[in-house]
Amino acid sequence: EALSASVISGGQTGSVCAAVGKAGFGAAAGGDGGSSKLMFRGIWVPSVIDEDLATYSWSFNSFSRSIEGVLSVLDFYALAEGGDIATTRLAQEEAHALILVARLSTDDARWAFPVQLFSTGAASLVEKEVLVPPFVKYVREDRGGIRDVSSNEGRSARVHAFSCLAQAWGVRMQEEAPGLVELLEGGSSPLLTAPLQRQLRITLRFVARLEPAASLRSLFGDGVHQRPEETLLGFPPELATDEGAATAAAARPAKSAFGAGSDPLMLPPSNMDALRAEVD
Repeated sequence: EALSASVISGGQTGSVCAAVGKAGFGAAAGGDGGSSKLMFRGIWVPSVIDEDLATYSWSFNSFSRSIEGVLSVLDFYALAEGGDIATTRLAQEEAHALILVARLSTDDARWAFPVQLFSTGAASLVEKEVLVPPFVKYVREDRGGIRDVSSNEGRSARVHAFSCLAQAWGVRMQEEAPGLVELLEGGSSPLLTAPLQRQLRITLRFVARLEPAASLRSLFGDGVHQRPEETLLGFPPELATDEGAATAAAARPAKSAFGAGSDPLMLPPSNMDALRAEVD
């Protein structure tokens, strides 16, 4: 998706990082080549970022635990392989990528769902896909001196920002995403093959938390017990052929969350006694 994006604030970096607690910033299980602590999303944007479009989502958003996965997707759209000509033109003319960085170990990370498609081969090494539902607000991290980082800045400004991030998040970018750090310092990547008309510009934005809209929280339960007809899979009891039948069908409660208003063919046992009875 093409965004229409924001001016990256250069400003003064300051000399002291404010103290921020690191409670709850544990690492997830890793060891498969992807980051165990972070997920990334890359989007082609104009030179000036529209903050509303960069902050609020209206569709499912794909992240990756691998920066290589992000670069592969950016290259895919820049080469027009996705059929999105507007995004391809934006990528080639502006050559400006906004990369969102969020954590995998915070409470709100439960809204990020792993959807890895490939388990073997080269694709599995870069995919590491994580999906975030629509209608989510990406709250920018602004604690402890953390701010957007741009490849247009001097190295000292980036070092300062990463130092603040290490204190606040307990994460070292040089360890979690060395390829991204190299890009910020003017390096290149063999995964970006599109014919860009100017030097690639990277803007890195750190996401403090994911904030789903209230209606989305309600749809997923948000910790509250729901009746079957209130759940995400609470389909109408039957397909209606006319308006009167539709009204009548909507008035009847769904019998189960499995759809069509009928009991599913098999439900898991409700307790151990029921399980033993089935086995016997």
